[in-house]
Amino acid sequence: MLEGEHVCLYGKVLAVGVFYKKKEGGMVPTKGTPKEAVVAIIEGYECRLRGAGIPKNKMDPRRTCESLNMFEILAHAHYLCDGVKEFAGNPRKQRKMGSHLAAVQMFLSFAGWYTLQELMDHNRPLEG
Repeated sequence: MLEGEHVCLYGKVLAVGVFYKKKEGGMVPTKGTPKEAVVAIIEGYECRLRGAGIPKNKMDPRRTCESLNMFEILAHAHYLCDGVKEFAGNPRKQRKMGSHLAAVQMFLSFAGWYTLQELMDHNRPLEG
């Protein structure tokens, strides 16, 4: 994997090398600020969502997640991505950023796009 590139082809993230490098067992963070790392993760998710033709749609707050179909769950995850990136740049909104990131990742896991282990790997702290 080439470090320093973020390649999206046919909706699949081929490389997120600016902050992650390929290592035996998966991807590991290598450099960048926490804000940059979170934005890189979210942009990877957005790339995959766009490639799958998933729009950005906010779910009706009066509905439960159980009542949504998989397409609606993914559309809401895509909608939340903008908030994660916005809140990542505001030190006062770090809790909200974390909540939105967790929701995006939860929805992507429910859709079968990522395992818990893969999501945990995405969230590893940056190396020294």
